[in-house]
Parts: sequence; C-alpha cells; structure tokens
Amino acid sequence: MARGSPRPDDSTLVFDAMHRRDVPAVSAIERVSFPTPFPPRVYRAVLADPAARWRVARCADRSSIAGYVGWFLAPDARAHLAKIAVAPAWRRRHVGDRLLRHTLDTAAHEGAELLTLEVRVTNTPALAFYRKWGFAELYRSPAHYPDTGEDGLILAHTIIPPRSG
Repeated sequence: MARGSPRPDDSTLVFDAMHRRDVPAVSAIERVSFPTPFPPRVYRAVLADPAARWRVARCADRSSIAGYVGWFLAPDARAHLAKIAVAPAWRRRHVGDRLLRHTLDTAAHEGAELLTLEVRVTNTPALAFYRKWGFAELYRSPAHYPDTGEDGLILAHTIIPPRSG
C-alpha cells in the first residue's frame, strides 16, 4: 500500500470455503509468498479432493481476499497444513493468526488430534510464527525441497479437542 493509504480493516474479514473463482486471487498471493508457487491448475485439482480443506479470509464486502489456508484431514486423526499465506497489503494485521486459529478450531471439530506441516529451514519468519503458536519440531528432512535442495523441518501441533457440554 502507498504511504498514507488507509490500511485494510481486518475486523471485516470472513472465512469462507475457497472456490474455483478464487483461484486467480489466491494464485496472485501465492506468487508473492512462495519461492516455488503452485500453478493455478493445482488449486483447481485440490478443490475436488474430499480430504482437502481450503479456506480464504475475504473482506466482508467480497472485494478482495486477504489470505488463504489449505490443509488436509487424514483418517488417522491427523491434519496436514499444506499452505498458509497472506496478501502483502494484509500482512502484520494478524490475518495469519486468524487463519491458523480457524484451521485449528475446524480441525478439532472434525476430529483431528495433530496438525503437521513442513517449512524451509531458512524461512525464519514462518518458523517464528509456528513456534509462537506452539508447534514443535518432529524432525529435519534433508533436501526436502526439490527446487533448491533445501532441508525442511517437519513441525507438529497437538490439537485440543473442543469442550463438550
């Protein structure tokens, strides 16, 4: 955003299922967020996967997408976080926190007990974010990322089940 421009109002965000019509906006965020972005066809394919849970944080007026998260629910009470990213204009506004909180709450309601993810060892901001949320390192995966040969860290977070009653 240009200096002096009003910042987006994050109080007006709504969380919604990602749809095919969202792929161009999500792909634009993807391109500025990851060194090797998913091509749009990957998003279109994953939206058809019944284990996939892809959500967007969109402005209440539906004018733009602030960020997105994608995760998969496995039958063994595990969930795997595949992607989380926030549009540049929305960064430092706790949108990532809200997306992750939404993911943890939804995964808990769907019976997941553990959320895993992988992150590049050099992605210091992401590592700080996940550690702030209580993710712990399970192991280091050598040459995990084929685009660079970089190691990955596999992290996990225990999901607290929702209280009943």
